[in-house]
Amino acid sequence: MSIEYVKYNPFRRKEFALKTIIENVNGKIQVKKKSLDIQAEKFVKKIIENRQLLTNEYKQLVVCGAEANNNDNEIIFDYVKGITLQESVLKTIECNDKKGFIDILYVYKEILTDQGRIPLKKTSELTDEFYSVFGVVPNGYTFEYLPVSNIDMSFDNLVVNDDKLTMIDYEWVFSFPLPINYVIYRNVITFYNKFKNKLDKNKFISVEEVFKLFNIYENDINIFAQMENSFQNYVHGNNSNIYNKYLKETYYLNDILELKQREASNSIAQFFWDDGTSFNEVNALNIDINIQNRNEQSIEFTVNEIKSIFQNDFRIDICKLPCAIKIIEIYVKYADFNRKLNISHTNANVIDGNCYAFFHDDPQFIFDKLENTEIEIEKIILKVQFIDFNLYASTIVHKFKEKETELLMINSQLLDENSNMLNKNNDLTNTIDELISKNNKLSITSDEIESKNNELSVSLHAIELELNNKKEELIKVYSSKRWKLINILGKFILYRR
Repeated sequence: MSIEYVKYNPFRRKEFALKTIIENVNGKIQVKKKSLDIQAEKFVKKIIENRQLLTNEYKQLVVCGAEANNNDNEIIFDYVKGITLQESVLKTIECNDKKGFIDILYVYKEILTDQGRIPLKKTSELTDEFYSVFGVVPNGYTFEYLPVSNIDMSFDNLVVNDDKLTMIDYEWVFSFPLPINYVIYRNVITFYNKFKNKLDKNKFISVEEVFKLFNIYENDINIFAQMENSFQNYVHGNNSNIYNKYLKETYYLNDILELKQREASNSIAQFFWDDGTSFNEVNALNIDINIQNRNEQSIEFTVNEIKSIFQNDFRIDICKLPCAIKIIEIYVKYADFNRKLNISHTNANVIDGNCYAFFHDDPQFIFDKLENTEIEIEKIILKVQFIDFNLYASTIVHKFKEKETELLMINSQLLDENSNMLNKNNDLTNTIDELISKNNKLSITSDEIESKNNELSVSLHAIELELNNKKEELIKVYSSKRWKLINILGKFILYRR
């Protein structure tokens, strides 16, 4: 027995964490899925139950055989050789056969219903299980659904062999009502993410046009996008953001073996120049490289006769596979000296310093046109080192978790500072309230004083009036004849004494 390939999924929650192993046992290829954690044992057993659920529903479509090994908490799948539906779809794109492409899409929907043998039902009622996995959708949303839904029934998980169509993967199967158009949406989005460069390059058909073929419109797309986001949170937990941002280009079982076979042989690095007809295979230099070589490599393109690199940008496709690569140095070699060359653009999914990760099979680096000099250019040279893809993915996750921890600490500090600011604000508010209260009291005291003052003024005025009245009365008395007589008598009496 020899192990051909091992793939770990470092992003899933522990209860869903599996590793995929492709083995060659006496010349027979078999695929294993094994739990990485004791918490995932239940999930492994659920996959066997999924096969039974699907077998009960599908009679025309073959469900790939699988056998549980309970002692090792693993499942052994039959390896199915043949042509995937994905390969058929890609051929229509390469041949610019839009009608053939659309025909396959309609065939795909027929496959979902087992050529119409499984009747679709309609509902707007959702179960608690639905809410726990796919979140909340708008009330009253009505949809058609299958009795059992395998949301991983993608183009690449359907293999044709000897006039039989086989479903080769069924990790995520649900027996509660789930929109059939969500299954279609998920497959189409995955396909378009994975082969975006091919589709954009050929300007073939937009994803919106494909959705319209299945009567999937803006409202449905918004709902399905929310469902997919909830599902990724359910599967990946705290790592869902990392998954959504960098790993939407999913690779399935059949891809893994194909990828392994392609890695076993030398890949090709290509140099493209634009002579006014854009980048194309005619204006290209090809060099064999070995991406399995983990040592530093020198990739050299002889460009002394290519004049358009002084008029237009040029491009280097480092290989034809998903890869992780470290750029040690890129430079232009002249006759007597070297000049550093800077990357102006890349379609890498992750850039970490001088390391680049591509989760698709068309890795590109684009460079600005060169300065035109009289000195002859000999070569453009890249010093690179290919990195183990799975190891690099694990490293990225570790870095993201470190950064996440750092951000959580910063967030905690900010929360503490915010709490202190709130406390200070509360103290300031209390002080302001006290000042307002004292000011109100002073205002009341001032009003009382003013009132008393007014009362005193009124009393004083009354006294003054009374005093004036008394004076006037006294004046009248002094001027009266009686007062004069009394005054004369008073003087006479004093005289007689």
